[in-house]
Amino acid sequence: MSTSKKFRIVILASTRGTDFSAMLAEKSAGKLKDVEFVGLVSNKPDCLAVERAKSADVPVFIIRSNKRAERVIEQTSRASDRTIPPQFAKTGEGDRTIRTSLSKSSDFHDQLLATVKSLNPDLICLVGWMKILKPDFCREFKNKILNVHPSLLPKYAGGMDTNVHEEVIKNNEKETGMTIHLATEEVDAGPIICQKSVEVTPGDTPETLKEKVQELEKKWYPEVIRWFRDGKIYFEDN
Repeated sequence: MSTSKKFRIVILASTRGTDFSAMLAEKSAGKLKDVEFVGLVSNKPDCLAVERAKSADVPVFIIRSNKRAERVIEQTSRASDRTIPPQFAKTGEGDRTIRTSLSKSSDFHDQLLATVKSLNPDLICLVGWMKILKPDFCREFKNKILNVHPSLLPKYAGGMDTNVHEEVIKNNEKETGMTIHLATEEVDAGPIICQKSVEVTPGDTPETLKEKVQELEKKWYPEVIRWFRDGKIYFEDN
């Protein structure tokens, strides 16, 4: 890839952003060359992923559904020269920018779609994103949305976080792992891009399994980004 063109990534996050932190670390180490994180979109203003983005000077966009169309204000650093999607108001001076989004429950997904489209991503990475994507979003960004799931899909599809690891232990599984797959209209059912396993050992708890699986995620999510950046992943019709 030419150094003049950046590979644009948008992060969707609702929780701690552990895998996002690993991506940022690899970028800082020069291992994600020509990759630019052009925005982190969240529905949780106080989540750790938002703080990680601020610290890395990645623009943050908060969209939170509320029956009263609650006014949500989020502040990001040194973003005054960034392109602000039209549904966000921009105020502030110097290198501090206030971004404001108004969203009713009914139009949350429309606003999410508009915001991500305005950022023109080459790839969208879901990192602890706790909202189900609507079909129109999946169609708009077909083959561009990655999700990581803490199991060896199709096992435990639809499960979340420690609930998956609890089920793995309950069912006396000998191995577990993580799956990076394309997000499609059907939850946890998109084509698998990368799947890695780890042994379940005697004495493992949901917490220790979570740590093991997250180590796999932190290693392989940046690697899959490199595959997409380098054109190693391609798709045929149907």
